[in-house]
Formats: sequence, structure tokens, C-alpha cells
Amino acid sequence: MSVNRRLHAPAPSNRAPSAWAAFVGTAPGPATETLRVVVADPDLSALAIYQAALTQQGHVVEVARTDSELVEACQMMRPDLVVSDIGLAESDELTTAGVFNDGLAAVILVDDDFDLRRVERVLAADWVMAWLARPVTETALGAALAVAARQSLQVRVLRAQVVELKQALEDRSSRSGRKRP
Repeated sequence: MSVNRRLHAPAPSNRAPSAWAAFVGTAPGPATETLRVVVADPDLSALAIYQAALTQQGHVVEVARTDSELVEACQMMRPDLVVSDIGLAESDELTTAGVFNDGLAAVILVDDDFDLRRVERVLAADWVMAWLARPVTETALGAALAVAARQSLQVRVLRAQVVELKQALEDRSSRSGRKRP
């Protein structure tokens, strides 16, 4: 199997282990866990490709063709990651719904071309963990998924630590306040 083959058709189910498995090996952590992934693209063939590749890698996948479907899928599934066409991810509806800004999911964006201004603007968002240019290979998708999952986990751990530290400061303040006459 060619690890760098282009994703232009769903992979047969009887083939050798995927490039994803070869890439991540057997190390424990987010790269080997089953993830909840929403894939969003107005192109049906792209959706089929992503769904086939990610399902074969052991992930639970939900598909969306429009920004409305993406909002609904994210709110219902509460995915770990979203792989989305950039046009859908930049939708005002997604911003209004707070799908990404409230930390529901980390996002891997897919785009047809590389516009530096657009890339800089989009990558400034906390929720964007990776950027892929078409045509997407199975190896690139697997690598981006591994990186995004790890970064997303690190962000969640840091957020939890912030909450714990705030609570510790509040507890400390209230204890020191009680000891004063």
C-alpha cells in the first residue's frame, strides 16, 4: 500500500493497515483513541472520502454538507475534532452558534488554495489546530488528526488547570480572610 496515495475513492475494507496506524504506531494517547469526528464539505465525494478514511481508522464519523448541518452535528455529537472545508468553517452561523469558540471541538480546515492572508486570519482562531490543502492524502489527514487531537487535549488540560488554580486562589483568599480578626 502506498502511504501517500491520494484520497480519491473510498478505501477497500480488506486492505493492509492504514497509513494512520503506521503513522501513530501503538503509543497510547489521543492518536490511538477512537475520536468523534464531524466532517463537513459541500462536495459529496470529499465527504465520502473523509468518512471512509476516518471510519477505517476506527473513528466515529458524522457528515455535514452545509453550515446548518455542521452546527447541528456539532451540537448533537459534541465531536473531538471537525474536519471542514474552509468555506463552511468561516460561516457566520457557526460564529453565532459558538460551535468552535466554546471549545466544542478542535478544527482541521481544508482549502483548495493557499492564500497567506486567509491562512493568517484563520489560524489566529484558538480552535484551528491544522490546515490541509487539497488534494488531501491519507497520510496528511492522519498526521493532521494526530496533531490536532494532541493539541486539543493539551488545551483541555490547560483549561482544567486554570479552573483548579482559580479555585485554589479563591480557597486561599477565603481561608486567609477568615483568620483575620
